[in-house]
Amino acid sequence: MSSISVHPLDPHDIPFYAIPTPRSTAKPFKLSVIPAGHLSIPGSLFVEGYEGNAELEDYSFLIEKADGQRLIWDLGLRQDLKYDAITKDAAKAYHGEAPTSVANVLSSQNIPLDSITSVFFSHTHFDHVSDISAFPKSVSIVLGPREKEPSTDDLMNEFKVDRSGIDGREVRFLSNDEDQWIDVGCFKGFDYYGDSSLFILSTPGHHPGSISLLALTSLYPCPTYHILAGDAAHHISLLRGATIGTYKAGENPAKKWNSEAEGNKDQSFEQDIERSARTQTSLGRMDQEPNILVWLAHDSSMKSIVQSSPGSIHHLIGDMEEMSKIKRRTEEDFRGKPIVFGLGGRRVELERNMKKAAKQEDADLHAGH
Repeated sequence: MSSISVHPLDPHDIPFYAIPTPRSTAKPFKLSVIPAGHLSIPGSLFVEGYEGNAELEDYSFLIEKADGQRLIWDLGLRQDLKYDAITKDAAKAYHGEAPTSVANVLSSQNIPLDSITSVFFSHTHFDHVSDISAFPKSVSIVLGPREKEPSTDDLMNEFKVDRSGIDGREVRFLSNDEDQWIDVGCFKGFDYYGDSSLFILSTPGHHPGSISLLALTSLYPCPTYHILAGDAAHHISLLRGATIGTYKAGENPAKKWNSEAEGNKDQSFEQDIERSARTQTSLGRMDQEPNILVWLAHDSSMKSIVQSSPGSIHHLIGDMEEMSKIKRRTEEDFRGKPIVFGLGGRRVELERNMKKAAKQEDADLHAGH
């Protein structure tokens, strides 16, 4: 089995451009997490010789504007894996579980589905699209830029729905040519509302048209932001000081269901490995900012933060103090432990964090004398 080397990038080598200052009319968003399923994937897919399964959460996000408008970021797995036979077999290969759906959770929390304006999809893998047909036709779909805009039949295949789920529904594809993309942090971003409160970020590598969302969540003492990054990475340790080296791919249990057009899936989950490496490093650079927090769709380290079960909604506090607590807590959860997630199988060991922790312990020890 061949190894694939990805040259480690230093986050400090990635240019960082200031996030445009929110306009006076901009208001922070209320952000909430919705647990939307669980996956259990053989660790040998990521690291040769790894025993047992890697446990992955599946998160969706509710984004609420001050004027009452509501958006959804990703929908997670479909309830009870009610897909077509081929997709269901693939989901079972990853031990997918989804006892409820985002649509059901919203309804149970007295949030009418017709109050949702749009659903943004980081990408269209089956564990992110659930069942869009559960939402009324007034709910539009927003997708990242593609080289070629898919047909209705293509969308039916991607979203695992029949024609009635797509027909009559607005589907907006962001355009690299027609939409204005500007420098936002380490990425190109599209100012969705025109007031610098919500940016769509182009975060390529995992899947054609992969995007992330940067949302303003507080204005004081300075603007603070959450980045919803989908599958740009599969564990936050890859963004917070992990060292990256050569990885060896394992046998993908669902490779026979994957399209060759999406890359060499028997070696990687990534459509473009090199671009994924840069995207992850760039997210890591942005996450170093004290007023920015990155959330990943499958980040199991956040389970202790969210502490929510299927059927619940967990509101996130968007200020810098809360962000700092979350970053410290997640770092403590994985400090000193080998992490197996990455670009289709990189072996990641948190040597940098361990050295940092050791230096801090030495400093604390000397300070005590």
